[in-house]
Amino acid sequence: MKKVSIISDVLGLNQREAARLLQVSRSQLSMYELGQRDLPLSAKVLLTAMVDQAQQRKSAPTVLPVLAQQEQLKQHWIERQLKLNTFRQLRMSRILTKMEQTYAAQLKILELVAQLKEANADDSKVYQGFLKSLENKAHKKMTQTGLAQLLQCQIKLATLQAEAKILNEAMEVSK
Repeated sequence: MKKVSIISDVLGLNQREAARLLQVSRSQLSMYELGQRDLPLSAKVLLTAMVDQAQQRKSAPTVLPVLAQQEQLKQHWIERQLKLNTFRQLRMSRILTKMEQTYAAQLKILELVAQLKEANADDSKVYQGFLKSLENKAHKKMTQTGLAQLLQCQIKLATLQAEAKILNEAMEVSK
């Protein structure tokens, strides 16, 4: 039982991995762990060397380089997320600006149509039909870029800005 704990606890390997490293079959290693069979000399030498190496690593502070590497990976990930966030903010700002301009233009068209209808109430049916088609087209575009869609875009932009703030704070903390 002691042999099992050496391989799994000290080396951190499962039985299959240890057998491959020792160049023996898994069943051969299993029988060795149970005390029913001996390992070949080359496998014993290799196992002893691996256990010694693992015990030396335990005494040496190897955690610090790993933590530094993880911190570096975290920093890199945050930087990538910030770049992506900036791109998304720019894209959403452009979309929002275009939607606001389209909405404002359609409002102006509707105001113009209302003024023209009022001023030229006695004009021909063709002229009135043209004004009605302009009005319908403006209403259609307004429903496509209506207040709900504008609000949705504003919320997305605000969310992206909040995310950027959180990412910047995480960047400062990790420095």
